[in-house]
Amino acid sequence: MKRSPSFRRSLASDAQFRPAREALGAGAGLLSSSLIMGFWYYFWTANFIVSGSAFLIITLIVLVRGTKDLKDMLAGLKAGENRR
Repeated sequence: MKRSPSFRRSLASDAQFRPAREALGAGAGLLSSSLIMGFWYYFWTANFIVSGSAFLIITLIVLVRGTKDLKDMLAGLKAGENRR
């Protein structure tokens, strides 16, 4: 089914059917899609860096403190085994 050009023009002029960036004023130059996408790019990059750094720090803390606890536990088990 082929639509007439006047139908397409009426959709383009109706604010309900325009893309979101035009509805927000990007058509007038207030917000550009590259500016919006740049914001989201840096937002998610920063989130990835923060979450990766937090994971790395927590992993290192658990590794360092856990190694000491594991050695203490194994030493205690070995001492208990020698008492029998």
